[in-house]
Amino acid sequence: MSPASRDFLVTVGCASLHSSPASGGWFHRLASDGFSVLASPTDLATAAWGQGGPTPSEIAIAKADVACTRQTNLAGIALAVLAGYQRQLVDQHKQQLDAVKAGAEDQVRKAEQILAGRGR
Repeated sequence: MSPASRDFLVTVGCASLHSSPASGGWFHRLASDGFSVLASPTDLATAAWGQGGPTPSEIAIAKADVACTRQTNLAGIALAVLAGYQRQLVDQHKQQLDAVKAGAEDQVRKAEQILAGRGR
């Protein structure tokens, strides 16, 4: 997969997840624990955290995030969304993927012949 395709998957997956009911459930659960400063799960990855070791506040947010993620099945839903986009990409690029697979299989056959002493 090209870096552009991978970046697209991550961007679209995060955008879909951000607007999903699971993300809303995560937000409301986290807000009920007193952490309304975060608008989405992706904010945890982009927030400016302190230098050095984690602060007590950062540890509390991390613990609340884990609890909220488990309760809302956010990770499972995120993986399902990403897998759906990956299936779409595989379907859209089946011919190219089949050609790459055939080329790799041909290389393996040639290597096996060489190793067996028949490929010279």
